[in-house]
Amino acid sequence: DLRRAYTTHRVYLHTAQSPYEDGYNLALLEAMASGMPVVGNAHPTSPVMHGDSGFLSDDVAILRGHIRSLLKDRDMACEMGQKARSIIADRFGQARFKSQWQAVLDPFDR
Repeated sequence: DLRRAYTTHRVYLHTAQSPYEDGYNLALLEAMASGMPVVGNAHPTSPVMHGDSGFLSDDVAILRGHIRSLLKDRDMACEMGQKARSIIADRFGQARFKSQWQAVLDPFDR
């Protein structure tokens, strides 16, 4: 079960290579929404904020170090995971979804 995997692991590793893969895909968003900090490549479309909701680098050794840090420091992982969840709630929450659609539909309601 994917939901269980997201809630029982401490970090999500996302290594999308620009320009061949999307740094902003559903699996990444689901992991962030479940409260997981993300460690991944510095991708131009990534919603991850380095040092806040996860860690980004194109250096494998640095990524490995960030993963180790999050595995050792549960509090840091939880704090970053909460920030990741907040980013998703702000960008993709129901209120924002409704207001954006309302802005699209309002011109036709005349």
